[in-house]
Amino acid sequence: MNKLNFDMIKSATLIFSLFLGFNSYAQTKDEILLLEASSKYNKGAFSEVIDLTDEIQDSGRTSIIFQKYRLRALSQLAFAENDSALESLKQMLEINPTYKFNPITDPDELNVLLKRLKVIPKLNLGLSLSIGSNTTYANVTELYNVSRTPKTYTSNNTRVISIDGGYNFNNRSGIGVSLINADKKYSIDYRVNDFDMNLTEQLSYIDMPVYYKLKLVEINKISFTAIMGGFIGYLYRANNQISSLNTQSNLMLEIRSFSAAKRKSTWNFGSIIGGDLLYDLRKGFLVLKCTYFHGFQNITNTNSRYSNPQLLHDYYYVDDDIRLNNLSISLGYIFNINYQIERRKSLW
Repeated sequence: MNKLNFDMIKSATLIFSLFLGFNSYAQTKDEILLLEASSKYNKGAFSEVIDLTDEIQDSGRTSIIFQKYRLRALSQLAFAENDSALESLKQMLEINPTYKFNPITDPDELNVLLKRLKVIPKLNLGLSLSIGSNTTYANVTELYNVSRTPKTYTSNNTRVISIDGGYNFNNRSGIGVSLINADKKYSIDYRVNDFDMNLTEQLSYIDMPVYYKLKLVEINKISFTAIMGGFIGYLYRANNQISSLNTQSNLMLEIRSFSAAKRKSTWNFGSIIGGDLLYDLRKGFLVLKCTYFHGFQNITNTNSRYSNPQLLHDYYYVDDDIRLNNLSISLGYIFNINYQIERRKSLW
């Protein structure tokens, strides 16, 4: 190898080494401090660990900050500075709120601290989709008959989609709010001479429940929460379908569909009660919801009870006064948006 090539390689190596050295110092100053603090901790120099971690910036990489507060907590615990250790652990959990004790890599002292703090979801946001039933029950408060035979009401099942949110006061209680798109459906049967009549009503509501939730049972990852509150509903679509069957010939004569919006009240309100069965997936919950809605409002627009002459004269039908109740069973997933640390009341 000639002297020129050797000098070029030597110069390039020197420049590359200087670049790496400068870049390493610029990027890993906190890492060097952390490594030194870890070494001091292994040697039992706990006061030096605290001094070194004071120099590590809180604006750097989250993994370094996490380890910084972990070492501080353990060192403070070694001096029996329990309150300070708890504050350091809170800083650590704010970086990684779903952190769980690992007996392989974590000392038992850390688990002692973790047991004295409870990390709970503060805000939730979820989506639920009915997989069972959204069953509507028509509660007739006053009958209006044109035909000689009384009406018989039958519940129908439909789907419901909801967006759910909540705020937790602590590990046991909180408030919730939902935005629900629900179709509420029921059928009415009656007889006119030799004809069996069937009227099916499907009412589409946007319901907004607001409720208080209280955790009653918690076993490992499974918990049960009771809910109670009220709701307000807005009717944005109302459809009717009516059919008539001749009992002598057993022939279906006709099936007609039409809007029922004018005969229905726009707003509905009432109370709710129910429960949520939750399975903790660390960053969210799989939830099975069961909610009963009890309506207080008469959904019939009394001013338009006789507004449809075809229903009145051709089908001998007029609306009763009705309050709607419905039972909704749905499966969904709730995302945890952020967390808060709840201090457990226990003695050292």
